[in-house]
Amino acid sequence: MSVGRSCNDFAPLASRWDMKPNAMRKPMMTQLHSSAPPARAARRLTQLRARPMGLWVALLLILALPLHAQVAGSLDLGFDPDVPSASGGNVNSVAVQADGKILIGGQFSFVSGQPRGRIARFHTNGTLESTLTFHPGTGADGEVFAVVVLADGKILMGGDFTIVNGQPRAGIARLETNGDLDTSFNPGLGATGGFGGVRCLAVQTNGFILIGGGFTSVDGVGRNRIARLEEDGELDLLFDTGLGANNRVNAVAVQPDGKILIGGNFSLVNNLSRGRIARLETNGIVETTATFDTGTGADG
Repeated sequence: MSVGRSCNDFAPLASRWDMKPNAMRKPMMTQLHSSAPPARAARRLTQLRARPMGLWVALLLILALPLHAQVAGSLDLGFDPDVPSASGGNVNSVAVQADGKILIGGQFSFVSGQPRGRIARFHTNGTLESTLTFHPGTGADGEVFAVVVLADGKILMGGDFTIVNGQPRAGIARLETNGDLDTSFNPGLGATGGFGGVRCLAVQTNGFILIGGGFTSVDGVGRNRIARLEEDGELDLLFDTGLGANNRVNAVAVQPDGKILIGGNFSLVNNLSRGRIARLETNGIVETTATFDTGTGADG
């Protein structure tokens, strides 16, 4: 319900209000100072409009509405991550869990003054979660670019790292819901070679994991900048993009029909001209321009 009126709307009432005895002012001021929710306060304002009131009373009533009745799109003052929250580098990725907790990945080494190795989790109000309940240990030894929460609550992370909490994990790792390294997810030698490690992740409906980045090998098998892993981290050999992308893949998304969109710095995919965006069939083959044609693509 809108409560907006111009100041002139109340001007004719001002003189009549000032003529009223103090006995009539008291109950109205009691309503003014009520801590009622915004909707109730708005109804009171509507009721009070029918009564004689001064301009200053109307303005005070509007100002008395609780602060949580904020304009849509305004800064949420209830979320306070103790800024500057992440120090030592950027935050590159944000993911929200089903319970509302917030994961961040990046280049940072401290969050809210506490050591956090490039992965951290916040409570819903922005306070840093204690290592008593989320403990990734020393975290990643290199930058984290992608964080994804899986359906079972486990956490995938991709980046330029080679070690996660003291264990070898090149470019890709999975954490338990409490932050521990998930040792049942083993990508072997991981994503290596080239430049840039893993920059993006996407999970298919069958649980298989698409990874994109600057790598040229996954677990020792040639895979140029795009690959697919099985649920346990093993390379899916049935997904093959041939020569792959000739430059880094920065984004990957799965369509409802299972086809795969990739975007990045590349100009060729499997030696076919694709200007920084391409679509792959479910098995990794580059889709023909007869059905997906972006022309010259993005001009980079």
